[in-house]
Amino acid sequence: MSYLNSWLTRPVRLGIMIILIMSFFVIAPLIILYTAGYRYDFSKQKIEQTGVLSIDAKPRDVTVYLNGVHIKKTMPIRLPNRAPGTYTLLMKKNGYQNWTKDVTIKSQKTTYIKKITLFKSSLPILIQKFPNKDIINAIVSPDGTYVLMTHAQQQIFSVTLLDTRTNTKTTIERENSTKPPRVSWSPSGDIAIIETTNATGDHVILIHANTPNNTIPYNYDAGQLKPAFEWTQDNTLPHLYVQIGKTIHELYESTDTVVATIPKNIPWYVDPDNVVWTTSNDGQTVFRLNDHTDVITPSLSDGESITNIISINKQRAILRTQNHTLVVHMNIPPKQQTTQTLNTQNEIHNTTSGEWETWSGLELWSLYSNGGIALLNRTNQHIRDVLPLDMYGVLLLVQNHALVAFNPGYYVTHILFNNGTIQSAGVDMKQRIIIFWGSIGNQEGLYQLTY
Repeated sequence: MSYLNSWLTRPVRLGIMIILIMSFFVIAPLIILYTAGYRYDFSKQKIEQTGVLSIDAKPRDVTVYLNGVHIKKTMPIRLPNRAPGTYTLLMKKNGYQNWTKDVTIKSQKTTYIKKITLFKSSLPILIQKFPNKDIINAIVSPDGTYVLMTHAQQQIFSVTLLDTRTNTKTTIERENSTKPPRVSWSPSGDIAIIETTNATGDHVILIHANTPNNTIPYNYDAGQLKPAFEWTQDNTLPHLYVQIGKTIHELYESTDTVVATIPKNIPWYVDPDNVVWTTSNDGQTVFRLNDHTDVITPSLSDGESITNIISINKQRAILRTQNHTLVVHMNIPPKQQTTQTLNTQNEIHNTTSGEWETWSGLELWSLYSNGGIALLNRTNQHIRDVLPLDMYGVLLLVQNHALVAFNPGYYVTHILFNNGTIQSAGVDMKQRIIIFWGSIGNQEGLYQLTY
């Protein structure tokens, strides 16, 4: 059969059929591979399986962009079949600071971005003025709920407890002394001590901040109290060990128990099992006080000795010398011990993670319970203090003129405040409030910053 004046001749029709058949055998596998999660990477010139990006953040109604493309989903978000590579993730919401990071999606793997809470864009609110300039110290409790303020009028020192929730004040102590009282908060509870000295001797006052009128005094002979104490790391029963003369006392509620006698004023530490550790006379080794066993022999720089025992468990010891923090990996006998030396001078026990954070003016490290260490941050601004900001490991870096949030899991930094002078701070994680003592402009006082 022939078609008059038609271009669909038999050869043409045969060619179209061949093209369609070939196209089917080419396109069909590509469609199958695509639906199975395979993509061609032109930069690598090869076919790779896709990965998955999983995102979970608060508030739930944040707007999410991936490489500038709006993801029209609500939290938690799961994005399957994403070609391997690096993407720019941006999360934003009115009234909050943007959260952005380059994330890498790998073939046949799920990349998780989780446990993220965006920070509010807010300004500090003055909650307590210091108009008379007689406050020489204001120590905020770790949870930001209370502040112990030291007032000085000539040689009369008084300590006042401020409840930041109710703005009520209670006078705790008033002494005629040649030096200001020493105040310390327990890192794991609203309990504090005040150390004072007057003509009759040395005094320790133990304060339960929720019942401030029921303070517990401990009085000792003049010159007996030494500036050496240790708060326990027990979050449920925070109490205190104090060195008085040659004895170590455990102070808890109304009890005063002698737990050890040391030969002289040398560094000591009471571990969670109530084992007392101390150093040799030359400060070169650490051992159990009762039987001198389990000797820890750190590698020390010339002229250095151990000045403080920070923490000891079965895997590592954290020690301080005049200029360094030492992490000794312990695997008794001593020949198997190794020492890592850090140029840091400050430590804090992170009660949310169980880790120790140590820092110098410009570097921040994390010390893990298994003996591992990690450099978390380097900054060009002096770090005064480090505090936990949430239960997921985000930290507050208290600097001289700024409050900086740092997420070590994602290496993301947010400046929460940077326009004043900051002396001390505390964090109420439940309410997401920072309380700090400082100055903004010419106004000195206590400020509240919602984050």
